[in-house]
Amino acid sequence: MKDNDIVRYLKEQLSYFKERKLEFIDTHYPQPEHPARAKTDSLLSRYTSRVQQLIEETGESGLRSTDIVVIGSTVTICDLDTGGTDTLTICFPDQANIDGGGISFLSPMGSQLLLAGKDETVTIEVPNGKLPIRIEQIEFEART
Repeated sequence: MKDNDIVRYLKEQLSYFKERKLEFIDTHYPQPEHPARAKTDSLLSRYTSRVQQLIEETGESGLRSTDIVVIGSTVTICDLDTGGTDTLTICFPDQANIDGGGISFLSPMGSQLLLAGKDETVTIEVPNGKLPIRIEQIEFEART
């Protein structure tokens, strides 16, 4: 994917969340008191702010597909405990397919990988403890 295609796709995400953030949250967490509503609102605010900043800093043609994990990124991670690697694509919830490697950005792992950078070490909190991982590679593939 060319840099300007990446920028276009990210701008589409920004526009979508600007116009439909509340609708998106309502769809995934219809109960007003659900604790994930506030967490998702905060995540989307951080995400859109950082993506907007990244686009402004790099310009239309300066964005490299490997800068940070965004929705649409394919990420190769290394489990620092075992040395094993896995490749995952961070996607919208309706595109998630764990067998195909697609995980929702709302999932525990997806939300913790979002906005991380290449070679960054992240401790992912999972139901049975903590999983220290390092981001080995980030590629970008806009899923439509």
